[in-house]
Amino acid sequence: MMPGQTQPEPYHYGRSTAHDDLQATLLHWLANQSGRAAWGEIDLDGARADAYAVEIVRRKLVNPHIYEVKAARSDFTGEMRTGKWRKYLPWCCRFDFVTPAGLCERSEIPEEAGWLVLEDGNFRRRKRAQVREASVPDWFLLRVALHRAPHMPVGRAWVERQWIDHIRSKRRLGAEVANFIRNKAKAHAELYQMKARVADLRAEFYRLKAAEAHPDFATSDLFENPLEELK
Repeated sequence: MMPGQTQPEPYHYGRSTAHDDLQATLLHWLANQSGRAAWGEIDLDGARADAYAVEIVRRKLVNPHIYEVKAARSDFTGEMRTGKWRKYLPWCCRFDFVTPAGLCERSEIPEEAGWLVLEDGNFRRRKRAQVREASVPDWFLLRVALHRAPHMPVGRAWVERQWIDHIRSKRRLGAEVANFIRNKAKAHAELYQMKARVADLRAEFYRLKAAEAHPDFATSDLFENPLEELK
């Protein structure tokens, strides 16, 4: 457990179904693992994860892991038929199905997914999930942690410091981008002025050359628009 961590109570969502009991047991189990934070009912761009867990490594939230709870056979087979679980994959490095014992067979679990089974009050891993690269933005993990801080195995102050650091970094980046844009615009203006000056000098040079050869040609309006060469 992290410093200041307290023993969490089971997470219930006002329902008494077998699914929610299994979900509550899973979240309680995850929350008691050292160096981990876990939350339930996380909205992921239209999909809702039963359990979302991250590791806390060197003051960063990393390796997001999604758990999909299935307490009924019909629910499991419907998930396999629709493939809805694949919507979760961009949001995690690992994905696990969680079921009670006897609900399905190992051969029914998709290749990408892992499988946790609740058996005799303990979770046992029957299949290990594939580890994948997932580009989950840091700001998303921090936002989830900040909004669900009461359910975290670390203090809210720790999460708030991480969020403040993120905002400061974002502002620094914004300032750097703004300075770059201003400097680029200034450079373009200076370049245009230099080109205009070169065009003026070139026109003046041609006038002088023409005046030497033909004095009457010096009053010609041929070079009144030297910037035409820049277009």
